[in-house]
Amino acid sequence: MPKRQPADRYHHGDLRNALIDAATALAREGGPDAVVLREAARRVGVSATAAYHHFARHEEMVQAVKYRALAILTEEMRTALRDAGGGDAGGAGAALARLRALGAAYFRFAVSEPGLFRLAFSPRGEWPTAAAAGPGDPANDPFALLSQVLDELVATGAIPAGRRPGLEHVVWAAVHGAAVLCLDGPLARFDAAQRAQMLGRVLDTTIRGL
Repeated sequence: MPKRQPADRYHHGDLRNALIDAATALAREGGPDAVVLREAARRVGVSATAAYHHFARHEEMVQAVKYRALAILTEEMRTALRDAGGGDAGGAGAALARLRALGAAYFRFAVSEPGLFRLAFSPRGEWPTAAAAGPGDPANDPFALLSQVLDELVATGAIPAGRRPGLEHVVWAAVHGAAVLCLDGPLARFDAAQRAQMLGRVLDTTIRGL
């Protein structure tokens, strides 16, 4: 008779990523509070003991999902930039269009993935950079990607170099604030058309003020 495998034995070969996948699904369904290590383990089909081999504390799993959420957001923003075209050689108008596309992608992620958005920007877990108010790895930090596009505005003459410092905070605050008001504030009653109109005005006003 072949030996029975222990209940904790996982045959996938990458239990850590499988647990992160399950925890990401939980965040999508219910936001930060829904990310529970035991539930992620149950969904994968292993015991909590097996999960604790990869995440010594619950907050380590939350942090891993936060990185995943930010990576998904950043990739969606990258896709928007690829669709917008342009870049340093595209001229001032193209650079401004790329900034607008970036803001629209950020807002779109917030309203289409509210659970991941709330976890990504919740106080649970650290921001993925040593300097909490500065850009980190462009692969999973939307702030770093925004910084790159703002540098394009300077390179193409869309804004003077002297106005560049700190613009990340201005642009980010405007779009992020609009997203939060639509998710958890008084603008939650807006339908899709009202959201689009509001976001357009936010982006117009922000870009004019650069």
